[in-house]
Amino acid sequence: MARVNKGLDVSSYNPKLDYANIGKQIDFAILRAGFTGYGASRSLNTDFSFEKHYAGFTAQKTPLGVYYYSCADSVDEAIREAKYLLTLLKGKKFLYPIYMDVEDEFNQQKLTKTELSKVVLAFCKVLEDAGYYAGIYANSNWWTNELDQSDLKTLDRWVAHYGVPTPRVSGEMWQYTEDGVLNGHTGKLDLNYCYKDYPVIIQNAGLNGWGVPVNTPKILIKGEMVSGDVTGKVELVKSLMELLGFTVTVEVN
Repeated sequence: MARVNKGLDVSSYNPKLDYANIGKQIDFAILRAGFTGYGASRSLNTDFSFEKHYAGFTAQKTPLGVYYYSCADSVDEAIREAKYLLTLLKGKKFLYPIYMDVEDEFNQQKLTKTELSKVVLAFCKVLEDAGYYAGIYANSNWWTNELDQSDLKTLDRWVAHYGVPTPRVSGEMWQYTEDGVLNGHTGKLDLNYCYKDYPVIIQNAGLNGWGVPVNTPKILIKGEMVSGDVTGKVELVKSLMELLGFTVTVEVN
């Protein structure tokens, strides 16, 4: 049976964390990178604890993922949010998915399931086109009543459902409590179980900032200079091969 990993998700609502102590008790952490202003606001905001949490858990070698609280109610708004999120992810590496948090009652709940599916898919496509592993976070009520699960079947699910032995809607990750307790931390925490080996999948695929190493064999070009100066031509060939990722050694007699 595959190992179930245990993790937490945090945001600016958890500004003070003992990363060393907490890091010993979890397998991963999902960080809120940002959010769109609630209600009528369309402001795009960075979670003010994001950089701190990223640095703190990275120092403990804790595998990380990200979520963004979305208020998008149109494809254009979803694309705008996702492009903003990409600026927050730049230069960082993540071994867990990048999630769109879908639970906004003011803007999104008024949409039909089909309309909201288009919004979610547009957001996730921007991430995927940029080389990120995208997923969706929502509570079980939203998964049941607001989201069309068949429309979104290609995306991984992070389901929130508390106080039950198993979530009403199955997913690759389950947020099972918002009242979690970890040694060395004062206050409640969101805790999760993950059933998928994201670190292996994401790193092997070169997603989320992990570049796939290219196997670059060494090439030895040997030849004789019969007449004329061929240095320029040899250097041109050498440059072209190096652009393709090869290590080139040239020997001309």
